[in-house]
Amino acid sequence: MPSTKHPNAPMWIHDDGRQSRYPSRDEANRDGFVIYDEGERCDRCNGSRARYVDGDRCVGCSQLAAGLFYNSVKDGLEKWITIDDLDYIHHTFYYRQRDLLPSKIYDIIVDGLATYNADPLSYTIKPKQCKNGHIGLYNNSGKCQTCAATPKKLSQRQVAMKAGDTKYTPVTPCTHCHTIAPRRVDNGKCDGCTSIAPDNRETADSVMMRECPDMVIDKVTARDMGFKVYRTGNECKKGHTAWRYVSTGTCIKCLRGL
Repeated sequence: MPSTKHPNAPMWIHDDGRQSRYPSRDEANRDGFVIYDEGERCDRCNGSRARYVDGDRCVGCSQLAAGLFYNSVKDGLEKWITIDDLDYIHHTFYYRQRDLLPSKIYDIIVDGLATYNADPLSYTIKPKQCKNGHIGLYNNSGKCQTCAATPKKLSQRQVAMKAGDTKYTPVTPCTHCHTIAPRRVDNGKCDGCTSIAPDNRETADSVMMRECPDMVIDKVTARDMGFKVYRTGNECKKGHTAWRYVSTGTCIKCLRGL
């Protein structure tokens, strides 16, 4: 489910018309976001639609796991959670036996407790998860212990940058030109957009020039309609019958050196 950035707000607009604080999974992977939103509620907490890219963990469940871990360190594991079977744990304090978290979350809490209890002076704890959704166990450098112990996954752009390449090719289409084309490493500009519009952006003018190459619209009409380009069909001094800029009357093909 693709999504596009809202032009005037820190929101993402998904294909189904839904607005969210987070992009889709593909856009999150492409642009380096740590949380994505595919619109499906978690089948455990039935609340959050947002998930962490790292491990596809539900944001709501991760928040609860971090709180459980913090309280387990402070008050002991037995006081806060009990195990009814091998598949699930029931958090009696918060949700009164509501079946919420899978057993792997319990294993994460137990592993975190083992790490902390082995050397409490080397760690600090916080009642909330880190930016990647891990429990709040931090080393003396202030970094999440789980993140520090996990090799960092590089994006395609970072891999290209490390290799000294000037361009990289993404796995998902550009949200502007809708093509999978090489991008510049230094600024992320898309070659597909450059081939469509001289200012590297998809605009009403670039769409009109691309979709209607033989359209005729005079300068006055184009200006009144808010366009920046017009086309009379008459030849310029170099023989082009291409689009011209309203502001200067200059032939665009001439400016491109064609």
